[in-house]
Amino acid sequence: LGVLMQFEEQEQAELCRRILAPYLRCPDQCTRLEFTEQGLGGNINKDIFKATNLQRLQLDKNYFTGSIPLAIRRLKELQLLDLAGNKLSGPIPTGIGNLSKLEYLDLSNNQLEYKIPSSLAKLTELKTLSLSENQLVGPIPKDLFRLPNLVALSLSGNKFDCKMSDEMMHLSSIQSLSLENCGLYGPITPVLGQLSALTALTLARNELTGEIPQELFALDKLRVLVLKDNKLTGSISPLIAQLTDLEVLILNNNQLTGEIPAALRACTKLQNVDLGENQLSGDISGIWGFLPELQVLALDNNQFEGEIPEELLDCANLLVLNLAENGMEGTIPAFENRNLQQLFLYRNKFTGVLPTMRLPALRLLNVAYNQLTEFSTQETPLLATLYMENNLLHNHFLEDLATYEHLEIINVGSNQLTGEIPASLFRKQNITVMNLENNNLSGVIPPIDMPNLYYLYLGINELSGPIPAGFERCENLNYVDLSSNNLTGTIPAEVENIPAAAKINIEQNSFYGTISPRITEIFTIDEQLKPHKPWPPLVYLLGIPLVCSSLYYYYQSNSKNPNA
Repeated sequence: LGVLMQFEEQEQAELCRRILAPYLRCPDQCTRLEFTEQGLGGNINKDIFKATNLQRLQLDKNYFTGSIPLAIRRLKELQLLDLAGNKLSGPIPTGIGNLSKLEYLDLSNNQLEYKIPSSLAKLTELKTLSLSENQLVGPIPKDLFRLPNLVALSLSGNKFDCKMSDEMMHLSSIQSLSLENCGLYGPITPVLGQLSALTALTLARNELTGEIPQELFALDKLRVLVLKDNKLTGSISPLIAQLTDLEVLILNNNQLTGEIPAALRACTKLQNVDLGENQLSGDISGIWGFLPELQVLALDNNQFEGEIPEELLDCANLLVLNLAENGMEGTIPAFENRNLQQLFLYRNKFTGVLPTMRLPALRLLNVAYNQLTEFSTQETPLLATLYMENNLLHNHFLEDLATYEHLEIINVGSNQLTGEIPASLFRKQNITVMNLENNNLSGVIPPIDMPNLYYLYLGINELSGPIPAGFERCENLNYVDLSSNNLTGTIPAEVENIPAAAKINIEQNSFYGTISPRITEIFTIDEQLKPHKPWPPLVYLLGIPLVCSSLYYYYQSNSKNPNA
């Protein structure tokens, strides 16, 4: 592997020499070198630095290694320098601070180390500075916050391990400030409220404490506010009504308390709201009907009560609705929405029938861990993932599920289902995970015709007859649980042909006959050998691009597995 990597590096370096050669034959005449994502590699060619009239140098998204050459200080005419997305290491050369005409500097997504050189504070023409996703350490030079023309500053994904500096008040031109996951701790400095041009503020994934400063709500041009994954306390101020241009509000995974202020409805441009994983409480009605652009609403893992407000049914642009893990109750309304793709209502207190919902774009429905008693036929032709485990479902709807063409994951375990498993359900070609365990299902297990099957759970039922045929055709099979049923007969020889890593649990049944060494490897027969159930993680299908004028923000939820 090491030899192969070395060969690839040599090829990349040779490609770089061949491509650059025509441009560097007359270095004095070369003003632009723009080679984004060209598969170039090796050390940065030092001949580049003979082109002293160079104004734009773009070598981003390649495979360059080693350190940034000190000779870069010779490029006095340089206005744009983009080396992002390579494998550069070592320190940022102090000589970059001598490139007095530089307006754009992006060294992000490398492996650069040590402190940010204070010489960068001499780049008074600089408008964009991105040093994110490196291994830089603190403290951040205070003079960096005095660059008079700086419009965008991103230092995310480093290891500064410091408090926020009040020197930030001098970023008078700043519009986008990103300090995510860079080791900040202590309170959010209120001087940020003086950055009147600010449109995007990201302070996520730090160790910030205390309340959200009231001063932030004076930033009337703010369109993106991301403070998730910190330790912020207190309530959400009604002053948020002043942020009338706000499009993205991400405050999840903090320790916020109180109710959602009704004043939030003044932020009529909101597209993405995530207040999940806090300690918020009260009723959630009276807000969402005033937000016509709303696309993502996540209020999960709080202490909200009451019923699902009718106004949510009128949010026509809604793509994702997450009300999971609260104390909400009543019946689930019959949603009708042509855009809704994901609906999370698990771990609440919803009762009664899951009504017919007309959701033509829905891909994921999770109503697990409630008190639902019946499942109605859904008008959801694209549904791929269905979680309904741990309810009180007892009506016969498994045959209905077989008609859903795109289903890949079905979990209806731990309900009160009776009757036989319809053969049509086990002919679903797209199924990867099926959980029917801990019900009262009876009869024989139908033949398996699910070539993409990974996991199958049929344990703790009243199933009878032999092990079904077909497991040997499941090329990706990982785990099957047939335990605690009334299965009988011998173990079919075909089972020896299932994938080598697959396991089948058959304990607490009535099988007989001799078994081969290969069968011993496959089957879990002794209770002491029973593995931990390898239930696959619930992967949220989020990542929906929300266009915020010239800004893009991707809502990415953490994997919160309700089945763990």
